[in-house]
Amino acid sequence: MRADDRSKIEGTILTFLLLILGLAVVTYAFVKYGYLVGSVIAVLPLLAAFIVIGIKRPVWVFIFLLVVNYFIPVFMRRLPDAPLSLVLDSIMLFNVVAVLIMSYHKKVEWKRAINGFTITIMIWMLYCMMELFNPQSVSFIAGLSATRTYFIYPLVIAIIVALSCENYKDLFLIFNVWAVLTIISAIKAMIQKYIGFTPVEAEWVYTVGKTTHIIWSGIRYFSIFTDAASFGSAMSLALVVFSISAIYVKSKFQKIFFIITAFFALYGMLISGTRSSLVIPLVGYTAFTVLTKNAKLAVVTVLGVLFLIVFLKFSNIGQGNSVIRRARSVFDTNDPSYLARRSNQKLIGAYMADKPFGVGMGLGGGKAKVYAPYAYASQIPTDSWFVMMWVEVGIIGLILRLLFYLYVVGYGASIVLFKLQNKELRCITASLTVGLLGLFVNLYANEVLQFPNITTFYMIQALIFLAPFFDKEITELQKSVAQSESLTK
Repeated sequence: MRADDRSKIEGTILTFLLLILGLAVVTYAFVKYGYLVGSVIAVLPLLAAFIVIGIKRPVWVFIFLLVVNYFIPVFMRRLPDAPLSLVLDSIMLFNVVAVLIMSYHKKVEWKRAINGFTITIMIWMLYCMMELFNPQSVSFIAGLSATRTYFIYPLVIAIIVALSCENYKDLFLIFNVWAVLTIISAIKAMIQKYIGFTPVEAEWVYTVGKTTHIIWSGIRYFSIFTDAASFGSAMSLALVVFSISAIYVKSKFQKIFFIITAFFALYGMLISGTRSSLVIPLVGYTAFTVLTKNAKLAVVTVLGVLFLIVFLKFSNIGQGNSVIRRARSVFDTNDPSYLARRSNQKLIGAYMADKPFGVGMGLGGGKAKVYAPYAYASQIPTDSWFVMMWVEVGIIGLILRLLFYLYVVGYGASIVLFKLQNKELRCITASLTVGLLGLFVNLYANEVLQFPNITTFYMIQALIFLAPFFDKEITELQKSVAQSESLTK
């Protein structure tokens, strides 16, 4: 028997014996010490495997973060007092540590993490740190707590995506996991619609969410998200990204999978009952036609958008359908929801006239009642992300943030138009750029940068800035293949 064959057999026997031993230890722990100790011991091998894989391939840690990020709202609803955000903090920290450990045995391109996106976040971080000492703020703790979503999460996500996503294949890995999560989210919403809510979901819908989720047009479904607005926005973003990406991907499997994902996302968007989510595909598809530089396609798209606007605003066709009825209310200036928002914005406008730096981070809208229950800004719903930013960091902070986001969109558009050579990558980057623009416009109507959208939002921006690196990789690979083929001839 050869030495190689002998070592393989010995390895198989050793693996089998370790498996038997492990099962025996777990069984003993369950019988002797109970369910809790047994469960912990059973998870330990999986945890060890995750750590080893994560250190070798940090992109899997980010994938795990993305998955947990999607499902954490479910646990937040069931365990409202649990510090679940610490779970995400721990995964992010491990992702950073995994990259650092990987750098000891593998070359890491640190320059990937130093780009226009991370620089804008760092500038924004400096502004937010000054905001902590805003004299208008009535709670330093509120500002300190808000730093997580204001700049810590964005900066960490920007860095770990830039360093963990090592090659073009990793981009497709992230896309495929995102697509699966989109399909799962849409299916969960279908279950809510056609089978019913779980007891916990029903309790939330008929109490806390009653005024916003049981409306004249029907029930707004929210899937595994915090609310229907966040769900609808996520589905609209996925619709734009995956439908456009499907156009130019080379793999037939990927093309079909992305198209299926887009259809699930479309249905999820419709049953969410979120009117403003319609803005994302309208803006996204229109912007995409501009990036294609195809005059005929641009004309057809613009005419299609105009037709849709005329259909919704100036006709009553399909009024019996709850989805069409809800969408049509977007253009109704007498809609009670619209009038309430306008009234709130007038009150906020008067209050903010002498506060160019806002009232302090974390102190805008109803969520601020935890820290400042009697403050004036805590009593008025902000409704919109734009208004929330205006209230918390002032008109100066809002303008600064808008400029940063427009810079990212502008950068994405410029590399699609003038820099990227690979057609498939150019289309994918265009889908991310126009999807981001659509979501950005949607923020005018809703505060949807919560879990899981916050991670997706910053992940997209990080991937846009990685596109030139992927393009270089693809070009070098094509040259290498061409040279090897010329040598074999």
